[in-house]
Amino acid sequence: MAISDVKKVDLLWKKIGYGVTKTDDANRKSASNESISSPLILRGDRVWVNSEQIPAILPQSSSEYVQVYSDYLNNTIECIMDNTSTPLRTWKTSLTDWIPVEFGPTYQVKVYVDNPASSDPVSSGTRLFPDGTGSDEWYFDYSAGVLHFIGDSLPAGVINGKVIYVTGARYVGPMGLENFSTTSTEQGTLPASQTYTGDGTTQVFALSDAPASAEAIDVYVNDVLQRPGEVYSVTGTDLEFTVVPPSGADIYVKHRYSFATVAALPDGSVQERHLDFTYTSDQYNTDGRIYDVNPGHTVNSVLVILDGLILPPQQYRIVGSVLELQFTPDANSLIDIRYLPV
Repeated sequence: MAISDVKKVDLLWKKIGYGVTKTDDANRKSASNESISSPLILRGDRVWVNSEQIPAILPQSSSEYVQVYSDYLNNTIECIMDNTSTPLRTWKTSLTDWIPVEFGPTYQVKVYVDNPASSDPVSSGTRLFPDGTGSDEWYFDYSAGVLHFIGDSLPAGVINGKVIYVTGARYVGPMGLENFSTTSTEQGTLPASQTYTGDGTTQVFALSDAPASAEAIDVYVNDVLQRPGEVYSVTGTDLEFTVVPPSGADIYVKHRYSFATVAALPDGSVQERHLDFTYTSDQYNTDGRIYDVNPGHTVNSVLVILDGLILPPQQYRIVGSVLELQFTPDANSLIDIRYLPV
């Protein structure tokens, strides 16, 4: 027997309208009497910052981002019956942020009924499937960690003296926007300023950190700001003046940015719209299997289009600046070679 529409509407009304989980039917608990929060809005404090670290398949062991609950880890969750609801209807894991099936079907929680304090309920207990046997279905609220038998009846094994067990996984990584960094290019702390005194002979001074460029530091000689490229240059940690500073000169160097020592930006820190990519292409009327291409490319950095159809890389090879097709195209065909940025 399918779940009645009345029960479904009551669940949605409570979940969407009140932000609470359904623990009993409307005739026993109105939405205003439900007490277990089940947030629906995208709250900043509830953002799963590293949700991309959740594997597509439920892992066998826990990590810093995913906590797995199972018999083989000896941590299957023994639920607590909600005494404010109809007896045996609603069970609480007392844990939130269970990973839902939108991350993959293997994350669907598994439910068992067994004796209290069972050491292996997966083996010794009876599994209860979501669709039940026709009228004893259950619903699990992954946000609240609450199981509710939403069908018209309880499964046969759910009786006084038995308890419910749940296996699955929870997200346990950083949460909240305060843990989200937008300064991925800032590596470490701002290097300390440095001072030197000219001796009339020294032209190269050693810096404590290697600036990304000469523009990344401010250099003062006797409190006068010097122009990079004209008065000084930087190579690694060497600060070299074009003219030897006079004896007794006060030289002050300040790194301008906290990422002043970053010459290569971290992966993913710059968006393509900020880059000046140049896209070029060559067109040929078919002339055998050999074609000239720009040097520095591989089969993975060019698109070869034959009469409007993109060829897979397995159908050609590139050696130096020569592209060779693995077949001879028909006469009068048009080959368009488009170069991706490298």
